[in-house]
Amino acid sequence: MPQLVGSLCAICGQPILSILHGDFCPGCGHAVHGECRAASADGAGPDRCATCGLDLTVAGPPPRDATRNEMGVPVGRVCPQCGGKEYRPARSRSLISVAPDRLCLQCGTQYSLPTPRWAAMVFLLIGLVAAVGAIGGAWVLRAAIEEGRGGRIFRAVLGMGIAAAVAAGCVFKGLWALRHERPPATRSPAGRG
Repeated sequence: MPQLVGSLCAICGQPILSILHGDFCPGCGHAVHGECRAASADGAGPDRCATCGLDLTVAGPPPRDATRNEMGVPVGRVCPQCGGKEYRPARSRSLISVAPDRLCLQCGTQYSLPTPRWAAMVFLLIGLVAAVGAIGGAWVLRAAIEEGRGGRIFRAVLGMGIAAAVAAGCVFKGLWALRHERPPATRSPAGRG
C-alpha cells in the first residue's frame, strides 16, 4: 500500500501530515484530507468520485504501490507516484548505485531505476571476493600475532574490517536487488512472456 503520511491531498494539493488528518478514499483510492473530502463530497457528478467529490478528469489514476530500494526510495522505470515519464537526474540516496536517481518533473517524487539483474550479480561477486579477502586477512592477522609485530597486526585488522564492510554492503545490495527490486512479470497478450 502507498504511504499516506507525506502524500499530497488530491483535492487541495497540501501534504497529509498525519494519519489522523486524512486517508485513502475508498471510492477512488486517492489520498485526501478528511476535511477536504467532507467539503468536496457535496459536488458529486459524472466525472467526480461519489465518495470524496474529487474531479477524476484532473486527478488521473491513484498512485500505485511502489517497490522500494534498500534506502526506502521508490523504484520504477517511470514515476511510481504519478506515472510521469519526464524527469531530471538527482543524487542517489543509496550508498551503492548503478545510476543516479530521478526526480519526476510532474509531481516531484524522487525514485530510482531498478538495479539490473547483471549488476546485482556483479555486486554479489564483488561481495564474495571481498569476503575471501577478509578471510585472507584473518590468516595474515594470525601470522602477525604469532610474530608479535604490532604494525602488521594493525594493518591486518584494518584490511579485514574494510574487506568485511565491502563484502557485507555488496552482498546486501545484490540480494536486496534480486529479491525486492524486480518489477512484476508481465505477459504478452498471446500468452508468450
